[in-house]
Amino acid sequence: MTALSDTKQRLLNRLKSGAAPDRHAPQDIPRRPAGNTAPQSMNQEQVWTHVQMMGDTPAYNELITLHRHGPLDIAVLERTLDEMNRRHEMWRTTFAMGEDEPEQIVHPSAPPVKLRLFDLRKLPLKDRAQESVRLASADASALFHLKELPLWRAILVRMADEEYQLHMNLHQLLLDGVAVYRVLLPEVIAIYEAFSQGTPSPLPD
Repeated sequence: MTALSDTKQRLLNRLKSGAAPDRHAPQDIPRRPAGNTAPQSMNQEQVWTHVQMMGDTPAYNELITLHRHGPLDIAVLERTLDEMNRRHEMWRTTFAMGEDEPEQIVHPSAPPVKLRLFDLRKLPLKDRAQESVRLASADASALFHLKELPLWRAILVRMADEEYQLHMNLHQLLLDGVAVYRVLLPEVIAIYEAFSQGTPSPLPD
C-alpha cells in the first residue's frame, strides 16, 4: 500500500473527524516533475484492464462532432489543437504496465496536429450528411494503441463553401462527457477565436 503524503493524511484526518475543509489551504495542484509516471486511477485501471481483454473491439472510442458555419482557417484550427495538446497533460498521456502496476505516462510534447480533410462539395447535397457520418464512423472504428500518442484524432469534413464538421475521436481514458462540454468545447472556441485575430490564447495555464 502506498503511504499518504503529509498533506493527504491531514485532509483524510479532517474528513474522518467531520471538520470543514481548510479554506486557506493552497488549492493549486502542483505540476508533476517531467519524466515521472503516475499510477492509474481506479477508473482508469478498470478501463485499461478491460481494453486488454477486448482485443480488436474499439468499445472506448468516444466520437464528438463540432459544427462550423462560416469561414474556417484550417491552419489556425490545427494550431488550436496543438495548443490543447500543450496545455492539457491528459491529451499527451499514454497508458502501459509498469513494473508493479498499470501506469500513466505524461509525455513532454505530442506530434503536431495535421488534420485529414475530406471535401464533399462535389457530392449531391442530399448525400453529404450520410457520407460525413460514414467517414466519422469509419474513423471511430479504428483502434487506439494505448502505449502510443496520440490517443485522439480528428478529421475535417467540408460540407459546403462555409460549412464544416470536425469529427474528433478520443479514447475515454482521456476525458468524459463533462470534460467535453465544460473544457474541450469552450477552450477550442476561445483559442481558435484568439488565434484567428492574431492574439495569444486568452486562457491561463
